[in-house]
Amino acid sequence: MPILSPSPSSRPTEALGGPHQTCAMPFPIQAVSTERRGTRAPARLGTRIMPAVLPFLLATPLVCAARAEPANPVVTKEGAKRTMSPSAPFDFIVGWILLKDDLEYLCQAIDRAADHGVNHIQLSHSIIHHADQLFSQEGLPDKINTLTQRIHKHGIQAFIWTHELRRVPSRLARDGKVQLDKPQLWQWLRDRYEKVFKLCPEIDGLVLTFHETDVSVYDDNRVSSRMPKSERVTKLIDALHAVCRDHDKQLIVRTFVYWPGELENVTRGIQATDPAVIVMSKEVPHDWQPNYPNNPAIGAFPGRRQIVEFDLGHEYYGQNLVPYLLPAYLKNRLTYQRSKGVAGAATRISRDGHSILGTVSELNLAAFREFCNNAGADERSTWHKIVTRRYGQAAAKPLADILQRTADVVERTLLTRGYYFLNNHSRIPHLHYAEYHVASHSIAKWIPTDQERQREQSLREPTVEVHRAVVAEKNEAVRIAEQLLRDLESLTAQIKPADFAQLRTELVRLRDLAKLYRITADAYFAYQVHRRHPAEVTRSAVEKKLADMDAAVGWLKQEYPRDFLLNVGHLQHLGKEIRGRLVKGAK
Repeated sequence: MPILSPSPSSRPTEALGGPHQTCAMPFPIQAVSTERRGTRAPARLGTRIMPAVLPFLLATPLVCAARAEPANPVVTKEGAKRTMSPSAPFDFIVGWILLKDDLEYLCQAIDRAADHGVNHIQLSHSIIHHADQLFSQEGLPDKINTLTQRIHKHGIQAFIWTHELRRVPSRLARDGKVQLDKPQLWQWLRDRYEKVFKLCPEIDGLVLTFHETDVSVYDDNRVSSRMPKSERVTKLIDALHAVCRDHDKQLIVRTFVYWPGELENVTRGIQATDPAVIVMSKEVPHDWQPNYPNNPAIGAFPGRRQIVEFDLGHEYYGQNLVPYLLPAYLKNRLTYQRSKGVAGAATRISRDGHSILGTVSELNLAAFREFCNNAGADERSTWHKIVTRRYGQAAAKPLADILQRTADVVERTLLTRGYYFLNNHSRIPHLHYAEYHVASHSIAKWIPTDQERQREQSLREPTVEVHRAVVAEKNEAVRIAEQLLRDLESLTAQIKPADFAQLRTELVRLRDLAKLYRITADAYFAYQVHRRHPAEVTRSAVEKKLADMDAAVGWLKQEYPRDFLLNVGHLQHLGKEIRGRLVKGAK
């Protein structure tokens, strides 16, 4: 039987309580300029700031609704056969990564991509995350082929995601470990991708990830091999690249990992492969924390094409249910990346079924395209032009400032003193999740200075002073959000009614989100201080904060029933957990 899922021991040692891994890198870690936003007040205490599903019938061919030609269509030879040689020349890649599995939405997104100047699309996550899904998920090959044809109609490349190793037959393992030195393993892998390309012959290639799969080749708890870890990475890439080359496909390899030591092994492994293999690296070393440094893998592959991966789906920052506009951030990141010679950038545009398309934050896609095509463009004038194009000249200048300051609110709300932990993918976290993620997503992993270690420690073991600073940060988020709403109200006569209504609705939600996280942070930190300093924050004081959370439940039920972000159930669960801890502590 196949090895279906990783055992607990396959997780990074830090996930089991081990020490931080801060091994030396073969490349420097570099932070973005602290001049991230001219409108932003200092908030990091020394942080290096960088900058409805329609069913389709499986028994019938899949079709997407016809669409009028875009205003600025991509000119292609009508009916010409599309072939994408791995050595074919291309312009700077401007890509979208599509995650949401809804055929009607996907067809609309592909058409919108052409309007946004996109020349590269990846299908991933809930659409296809593992290539072997094509063998077991009925109708998936037809869906991928339908989407590929539509993508190609616009002159855009089409790729699918995969993760390896996955579902390895038990005959290729011994004592629970995959035997990487068996030639039969690599023949089995080749046969898998021969079948993939037979089922989906028109895709332009694969996007390979080593992590978040059944078996990572560099995990000694899950594999056995005489090869060093970096050579295992090379071996896997070479195996897939050989199949891709034989079918005139491209292979893109992601450098996504969790810990610095893993990044070093993956980087060295890629460096030893055929230069025709393309690299894709997140803008930051791990998940999407805006205060992380630039990913040290960017620029670490001279002579090789490299794409940088962004997340404008805002997995951790409201998932585009609240406005989060980032012109300065995109400008700073892309300027750095272009200086390192990257060949392109690709961004996610949705998460958990929530898409950027049709929201206020869709303006980020325009900024992304502008700075991909011209990293030297002036940020302020480019942003003004984008806002003017969408909302008209009359309100453009003040509205551009309002929208840009939404980032101040989002980051003061969903981050805490610059750190991600009091937020679980844009929702109120469980207690253990928050406590664990202070370290697991610490900036100190990637900027291992005394200052960052001290900041992490202050959040793991907070004092009364830290509690006060956190509440002040959340108060400021609410204050700015309320000011943005007042500023918007002054523009009522200058913005079309439908546009004004959408702007106001999203800003009200942002304000209410800030209020919710102010209450949540106050209770969480009161409890954490009480654990260590019960004389300074008494149990009754914590109970009072929990009563504030209870009061918020009634407000949320009335204003936001069954809401994704402002979620009653998540808030109630956290309060229940803290109360449970208080009871145990009193015994």
